[in-house]
Amino acid sequence: MKKETVTPAEMKEDIAVFIKHCPELEKEKYRAANLPCMIVAIAILVLQLFAPGFLLLPLACVFFLAVAVIIFVNLRIRMRLKNISLEDYEVTRAVLSNKEEEQHKQDKGRFFLSRRTAVRYLLHFEGGATWDIPDKLYPWSMENKTGSYFIYENAHRGDGYILVTEKQTGRVAVAYPEEYFTYKR
Repeated sequence: MKKETVTPAEMKEDIAVFIKHCPELEKEKYRAANLPCMIVAIAILVLQLFAPGFLLLPLACVFFLAVAVIIFVNLRIRMRLKNISLEDYEVTRAVLSNKEEEQHKQDKGRFFLSRRTAVRYLLHFEGGATWDIPDKLYPWSMENKTGSYFIYENAHRGDGYILVTEKQTGRVAVAYPEEYFTYKR
């Protein structure tokens, strides 16, 4: 693998991947997708109990309100992805202190749990930062498009990394191994 240069434009692409797979956002998308089903079901139940003629107008209003909530959530996600500013992130150099893999049950589908176990790969850096490696990394790269397993397996204690962390939360958005990447402002 050749060494590549990371510029702010590529960094924004990687931060967008981080934002898309942020756990809070995943929960928000899941709630938004299930909201219409729950609202329609509750509305039908209420109408069955209290309205002998089963009025369709209130049901339609509730359904359109639920669809409006989904559209609002999706617009919010799109705006967040569109307005990525590198001023909200800090670029530093860090040294890897250890690595860890966690196994957990993976949720698959909306209505059932799969029996598969998924693995999360974590890299811990000196200074206390931890990076939960996403499945797909560096979508812009021609030479170093890799997955989480490759980064995890090739990470060794004492390796240098270029970290991009959120200034507000301190969470690591992206990490670039110095073995494969250099940073150019």
